Amino acid sequence: MKYFLLGPFAQKSRVRRYLYILVVLILLTITQLGAIWVWPFLAMNPNNIGWKHRTRRLMYPLTCYIICSQFLLPILSPLWGMKALSCSSSSHLRAHSIRTCLFHRNYIRSEAYQTLQSIEQNMERMFPNFPILYFDVGFPIPYMHMFPHLDHAKGDRIDLGFLWKHPKTKAYAPPPSPFGYGGFVQPRHPRICNPNDVYFIVGRLALDLRWDYDWISPFLSNAALDQTKTKALINIIAKQSNVENIIMEPYLNSMFSTSKNIINSCKVARHDDHIQIIFDSRL
Repeated sequence: MKYFLLGPFAQKSRVRRYLYILVVLILLTITQLGAIWVWPFLAMNPNNIGWKHRTRRLMYPLTCYIICSQFLLPILSPLWGMKALSCSSSSHLRAHSIRTCLFHRNYIRSEAYQTLQSIEQNMERMFPNFPILYFDVGFPIPYMHMFPHLDHAKGDRIDLGFLWKHPKTKAYAPPPSPFGYGGFVQPRHPRICNPNDVYFIVGRLALDLRWDYDWISPFLSNAALDQTKTKALINIIAKQSNVENIIMEPYLNSMFSTSKNIINSCKVARHDDHIQIIFDSRL
């Protein structure tokens, strides 16, 4: 047992030990709890019995990871006040990518979960053939920042995709970006930013996180924004009592105006490829 608890520190090879520690840090950053699921297997040496074959060395930790992340974690997360959003493709509110669920990025506070169910039911009744896609939400255990986001730590935020349609058939179309983020609704004019608009980390370090994802442009589809259905979605969201704010770009605030819309900083990620909902964490 002590051997497995040591994880990568049980490796005699210094190179392998550092390599496995790097794996742990990457999993911690991207998935939060993913490092725990594979930790015992990082104590194993390729020369141990049962690990001589490459398929076995990969199969054991991957199987453990999938079982724990998809079956055990959703059962345990309510202990921390968090609920896992559905990963099923049959749900009206569904993950844009299976990556979101595999990396434990689909968790939100229980109160917000109930509100999202209400939003989902209303939209499904109005537009049954236009599912709502969510991107990143939060980690199972709150108060850990989710890379690359700097504001998804409390389990009180969710990024929803706009509703898109095929430009000719007007039927449902997924977001133009294969990754969800980066498929922007293009403004007529560039945003004019205040030079005094500064985003601080820990009150001191000024950062510019205004990413335009220019590299993704060759991969974008020709999907068109469905303004009618997106407006209906935003209006339903705004009517929920525990929705505190809806964050979008300024030009979208005039297109989808509600009393809860706020403007994002020029120094943070663009919000014309998704809608960010902030729930009242005090409820």
